[in-house]
Amino acid sequence: MSLTIPDNGSRNNTNTPLTFLKKVFSRNDVSVICLLLAIVIKILLFFYFQQTDNDKLNQVMAGKNLLEGHGLTIKQVHISNLSKESYERLVGWPPAYSVLFAIIYSWCKDVDASSTIIDIICIISFFILLQKLLRQLKFPVYLINVLVLFYGCAITSYMEKSSPTDFLTLLFFVYNCYLTIKLFTQRKPVLQGILLGFFNVLPAWFRYMCIPVTFVIPCVLLWNGWLKKDRKLLLYGTYIMAMALLGVIALLSFQEPYVLATEKGLFWSNLLLLDPVLFSSYMNLKFILVQLSSLTGLSYTTGATILQWINLVPFLILLALLFFSSLKRKWLAANSWQVFMIIGTLTGICIFSVLALLSLRYSAHYGLTENLFWTYINEDRYFIILQFFIVILTAKWLFMNTTAVSNFKKWFQGIFLFLFTIEILHGAYFLAKNFTFDKRNFTYIVTQNHMIQCIDNIIKENKKKNTDVVVAGNISMANRSVLLGGKGLFVPAELNENEIYADKPTRIIAVMKSSELPFYKPFLKKEGILLEAQIGAFYFYSYYVKPTTTLKD
Repeated sequence: MSLTIPDNGSRNNTNTPLTFLKKVFSRNDVSVICLLLAIVIKILLFFYFQQTDNDKLNQVMAGKNLLEGHGLTIKQVHISNLSKESYERLVGWPPAYSVLFAIIYSWCKDVDASSTIIDIICIISFFILLQKLLRQLKFPVYLINVLVLFYGCAITSYMEKSSPTDFLTLLFFVYNCYLTIKLFTQRKPVLQGILLGFFNVLPAWFRYMCIPVTFVIPCVLLWNGWLKKDRKLLLYGTYIMAMALLGVIALLSFQEPYVLATEKGLFWSNLLLLDPVLFSSYMNLKFILVQLSSLTGLSYTTGATILQWINLVPFLILLALLFFSSLKRKWLAANSWQVFMIIGTLTGICIFSVLALLSLRYSAHYGLTENLFWTYINEDRYFIILQFFIVILTAKWLFMNTTAVSNFKKWFQGIFLFLFTIEILHGAYFLAKNFTFDKRNFTYIVTQNHMIQCIDNIIKENKKKNTDVVVAGNISMANRSVLLGGKGLFVPAELNENEIYADKPTRIIAVMKSSELPFYKPFLKKEGILLEAQIGAFYFYSYYVKPTTTLKD
C-alpha cells in the first residue's frame, strides 16, 4: 500500500453534500469567520477549563520564585522545623514553562491571569500557523477551514486537565514544520533557518519526551543535503544540529529527566494499554464513551478497552507503512508534502518509541498515598503531535486525490466529516450550555475554589493568634498556602513521622482525599487531630504543633 498522495484537489463534481461544503467553505469571508470562530471558541474553552493546580502550579511557583531571585525552586518547609522555610530546586519538569511564566508574570503580577495569557498567545499563534502550514501543503481552502474549525471546537484531554505544555509542543511542531518547508522551497531562507535553530530546541525544554524529536529536523536536512548535494540544506542542517546538541546538553546539564518513582523491570503487558490513537485523533473519546454507555449500557471501561484492542494492530501497521513509504523514497523530499510526511513520520516514531520504552521499563502501579494505575503509553495527551499528523494525513488521503473517488473512499469521507461535525457541534453546544465566567458549572473548579477559600480563612484566623499555618498532603493546596501567606510541606510521608518540630506556634492543615486516609493512619492517630472541614471528597485535618526548644538538624 502506497502512502504517496498527489497534491491536487479532487475533480469529483457530482451534486453531493461535499460539493456544497466546498462551495460554501471556499469563500474568503467564510475563511475569516472560521479563523475568528476557532480562536474565540478555543480561548473560551481554555479559559473555562483553566486550572492553576497540580503540575502547572508547581511550574508556575518555580517561575514566580525565579522572578523573585530564588531560581527555579519551590518554597517549602519540613517537619524537622516547620518554622524554617527553604527554596528547593524544582524537579520533574523542564524549565521552559517556568521561564515563560516568569516573563508574563513580571508585568501581570497575577498567577491565574498569567497562565491564561500564555494560553491565549499560544492559541492565536497556533491557528495562524496552522493556516500557513496547510497552505504550504496546498490544501484547498474549504478543507483548511474545516480543519481550523475542528481544532477550534475540539475538547481535548490536555485542555480538560489544563496541562501547561501539551498545546505548546504542538504549536512548536507546526511552526518547525512550516520553517523546514521554507528551507526546502525558498532560495535564501536565512531568517527561517536562524529561527528554526532556536525553535527546534524548545519542545525538549518544555517536555522531556521531545528530546529525541529535537534531532529529527536537522537529520532530515543533513540527509537530504548530502544525497542531493545541496549546500544550502547541508549548511542549515549543520547549524540546526549544532543548536540541537547544545540545547539538549544544556538542558540535561541543568536537570536530569524525571521518571515516576515506581517499580523498575520489564512489564510487557503495559504495551497493551496503548491509547487508541486512531480514535482519539478524531474525537473526544470520553464524550463518545459516555454517550455509548448511556445508550447501550456498555460500561465506560469496557468500551475503552475494546477501542484499545481495535486500535492496537492498525496503529502499528500505520507506523510501519509510514516508515517504509519514506524508506522507499530514501527519506528524500521533493515537495512540501513529502517534507511534512518525513518529519511527521520520524516524530511519531520517536514519540511512540519513548513512551513504549518508559511503559515497558516502569510498572503501571504507582502512587505513594493511593493505589494508582497509569502508564505513559496510555496517556492520550502525550500523542498530541502524532494525533495531529494522523488527522492531516487522513484529510489529504480522503479529499486530495486526482483520480475518481471510489465508493469505499466516499464512505470514509462521510465518516471523517461526520466525526468532525460531532466535535464541532459538541464544542459549541458545551460552551452554550456550561460556560460561565466564574466557572460555577465546572464542579472541580468550584470545589477547588472552596478549598482555597477555606485555607485562606484558616491562615487569616491563625495570623491573629501569631500562629503559622502549614498546609500538607495535597501539593496544589500547599502551593496555594504559600501564595496566601502560609507555608507548604511538600513531602506527604513526613506527616507520619513520630516527632514534628517548630520554633513558633504552628498549625498543620493536612488536606487529603478519602482514598488517601489509610496512608496517613500514623498521623491521624496523633493526639489532638481535629477535622476542620470536608469539601467534596477532601478532608481538612488540623494538628497544632507547640514551639520546641530542641530541633532536628
